Amino acid sequence: MLKKQTVSVVTFGCQMNEYDSSKIKGILKNHNFPIIEDYKKADVILINTCAVREKSEHKVFSLIGRLLLIKKKRNLVIGVGGCSAEVSKDYLLKHFPALDIIFTPENYPKIAQFVENALKGQRSIHEIIEDNEEVVVESMFEECGASACISIMKGCDNNCAYCIVPQARGAEISRRPETIFKEIELALKSGVKEIILLGQNVNSYQFKDITFPQLLDEVAKIDGIKRLRFVTSHPKDVSDELIHVIKQNRNICRNIHLPVQSGSDATLKRMNRGYTYGHYREIISKFKAAIPEITFSTDMIVGFPQETEEDFEKTFQAVKDINFEGIYLFKYSVRQGTDAEKMDDDVTPKEKQRRFDLILNYQREMVLKKNKSLEGKIVNVLVTDFSKKDKHKLCGRTENSKAVNFNSNGEVNINDVVDVRILAGFPNSLEGEIVKNN
Repeated sequence: MLKKQTVSVVTFGCQMNEYDSSKIKGILKNHNFPIIEDYKKADVILINTCAVREKSEHKVFSLIGRLLLIKKKRNLVIGVGGCSAEVSKDYLLKHFPALDIIFTPENYPKIAQFVENALKGQRSIHEIIEDNEEVVVESMFEECGASACISIMKGCDNNCAYCIVPQARGAEISRRPETIFKEIELALKSGVKEIILLGQNVNSYQFKDITFPQLLDEVAKIDGIKRLRFVTSHPKDVSDELIHVIKQNRNICRNIHLPVQSGSDATLKRMNRGYTYGHYREIISKFKAAIPEITFSTDMIVGFPQETEEDFEKTFQAVKDINFEGIYLFKYSVRQGTDAEKMDDDVTPKEKQRRFDLILNYQREMVLKKNKSLEGKIVNVLVTDFSKKDKHKLCGRTENSKAVNFNSNGEVNINDVVDVRILAGFPNSLEGEIVKNN
């Protein structure tokens, strides 16, 4: 029997893409394809792409170009999947005609067949077909470590002016609860302690009469889940029932990612976000009233078309008012195919950078103060890996996602949940010592 060719999966983008890549690897393993990490040594390279931000897509195109040069020198199969395969397929076909495979998320169940065909010289370029087959892959969580992402839905029915996701991922489709529970069971069997439920807008999950708060409540009661998270939430769909479910289940992390995007109602309206900043603040207040220890992270865009200095100041004030634990901050850039593409991108690059720097520098100072305030306190940490800077130390994450490095006492392993006393707080991490193993 001929030796199976090795496959490497290169992933760009969000946690949803990481989840999809795990499924792709699991399917290929089931067809006896050896999976390797070093794509430069692989016989087959599959690139799972992100098209949400232009910069990410440029990185993808650059990598494809480099790989096609290698393909001229040796036998190599190159496939491109994910969001770019959907929204930029015409560009891919025009500029990279030597690609062997182009596949979309709906085609993952057929990925092994596509690879087999490509190895025989049969390209799978035009097989971008709709296939909503639900597939549970037994081996997809074997190497995910302490935390596993589980998709509960795909697509998005919102039409935020700056976002390409509806074009890339299609309309919302909620997955069957029994399929979600089966994947969670597989993840827990592999040793996972943390489950992250994924969706472009998890709050709008609805399968028959089962809503997201009901699903979350059922998942939280599954034995073995030490920590439960979910991303991403849309403010317009946050309900009182959701807040109640989080309060009642202590294994649901007291840190919520809730994108605000802007503190200006005028900007939010142009973004087509469907809520006002006052509504967003009301949600924050309800959460804090019910769960005083809760913290928040968010997404923000500066320099959106027609954003005035007054609009920006309102966003900056929102940062100060809410005291976010973390901010994913972006300078607006035109994304082809979005409604915002039709707007006049009238904020200069220099001004976008100024606004970006003001928020970023303020947030860094606040995070450092928070980290310093934790010195001497004991925090609960999920151990995820060895420290990148010192392999004699372990690292992990607190409930609100702060990175902690600490000395191992020889009894602590990756995937354990431990108590750590914080000795020092730094801008991007904490330093600590083991107190006890839970």
